[in-house]
Amino acid sequence: MTTCVSGLLTKIGAAIWSTTPNAAFVNVDVSRVVAGACETVPVVPSHTGLGQVAGYTVLHGRRGRHGVLVLDITAARSLAWTDDTKFLDSMEQDDWIGRDVDVLDGRLVP
Repeated sequence: MTTCVSGLLTKIGAAIWSTTPNAAFVNVDVSRVVAGACETVPVVPSHTGLGQVAGYTVLHGRRGRHGVLVLDITAARSLAWTDDTKFLDSMEQDDWIGRDVDVLDGRLVP
């Protein structure tokens, strides 16, 4: 099972993967059921200061690698990014969830 933040940082996503098809698989959207039970968190588009990593990924593309992070900041969330090789290597080898990071205009500061 894999869980994630989906949508525009507004929904929880989950996926169960298998090598064997399951004919009884059911896809259920529970968004309306839990909508009243969840608190919303403001999203700050470009943060400067400290944040704590809530989620992250390293994207591999034609232009190289880029790290994208979801940060918990004071009473909000924000996105950050990096193309710093040292950060990217560490993100691919270590767990960054819960790590405190410094950000300048949405970019990780070395």
